[in-house]
Amino acid sequence: MTNYLVTGGAGFIGSHLVEALEARGDVLTIIDTKPAPIGIGVRAKWYLNSITKDLNDVFRSTTFAGVFHLAALPQVQYSIEHPDETNEVNYEGTMKLLDYCVNYRVPRFVFSSSAAIYGAHTSVPLSESLHPQPLSPYAKQKFLSEQACHSFHNSYGLRTTALRYFNVYGSRQSAESDYASVIPRFFEKAIRREPLKIYGDGLQTRDFVSVSDVVAANLTVMDSNNSELSGKVINIGSGEETKILELAKQVMRISNTSLDIVFAPQRLEPRQSVADISLASQLLNWKPTISLPEGLQRTYDFYRTQCKT
Repeated sequence: MTNYLVTGGAGFIGSHLVEALEARGDVLTIIDTKPAPIGIGVRAKWYLNSITKDLNDVFRSTTFAGVFHLAALPQVQYSIEHPDETNEVNYEGTMKLLDYCVNYRVPRFVFSSSAAIYGAHTSVPLSESLHPQPLSPYAKQKFLSEQACHSFHNSYGLRTTALRYFNVYGSRQSAESDYASVIPRFFEKAIRREPLKIYGDGLQTRDFVSVSDVVAANLTVMDSNNSELSGKVINIGSGEETKILELAKQVMRISNTSLDIVFAPQRLEPRQSVADISLASQLLNWKPTISLPEGLQRTYDFYRTQCKT
C-alpha cells in the first residue's frame, strides 16, 4: 500500500481520482474545505481545511510517496471578480505545498493546471511549446504555479509534473452557479426543458476530455519512473475541437429534447481551444479512451438521476 496526499479530493476531478486510488488499495490523506461526496474516500484520513492554512501536522503525521494537487478556485470569471482571493489559493497555496514537499522529503508532486493559460493563441492545436498568454487572473495563477513547479524541480530535485487540462467533464461536476462548466449546465437545462444559454455566437471551440481519462493521466504520471517527466508541463485533452453550438445539438440529441438557444455576451475566453496531445503520448503512452458521444451519454445518465426538475 502506498500513501498519497490529495488536495481538493472532494471536488469534481479530485473525487474521481480518490475513487480510483482507493480502488487499487492506496492509502489516502485528503485536504479539502468541503466534505466528501457520499461514498467517496471512506477509508481516507480527511482534513477539512484550506491549503492556505498551516499543514505541518498533515505532513508530519504521514510519509507521503507523492502529492496530487488539485485544490483550487477554478472559475475564470470568479477570478476576474475576486483576484486576491483566488491568488491566495491558486498560486500562494501551491507554493506552500511545494515548500512542504521539500521540507518533508515528499518525492513526487503532480499539479493540476489548466489550458486557460494559452489565452488567445490562434495557432491550434495548442502545444506546450507555445508561450502562455493568460487572459484572466485564474490563468495567470496557474501559469505562475507551473513555473513554481519547474523551479522547485530545478532547485530541490522535487519531481514535479504539471498536467494542463483542457475542458474536463463527467459526473459530479457542478451545474449550480453562473460559473458552472458548459456540459453540466446544458444537461441541467435539458432535463428541465429550459433554453440553453451560450456566451458568444456558439462558434467558439473547446476540447472536451472525460474525467476518467484525466484520472488515468494522473495515475500514470505518479506511477512512472520516467525521469523526463520531472519539471515538465503536459497537455491533457481529447485532441478534438468541438463548437459550442455542436455541443448543444449533441446534448439535445442525447436528452431527446428540442430547446431554444439564448445567446449572451461573450466572456473573456479564448476563441479556439484544442490540445496537441503528442507529448502525453510520447512521455506517458497516454491517450484518451472515451469519445465525446460516449462520455456525454454517461454524463447525461448521471445528471438524469440527480437533477431536480
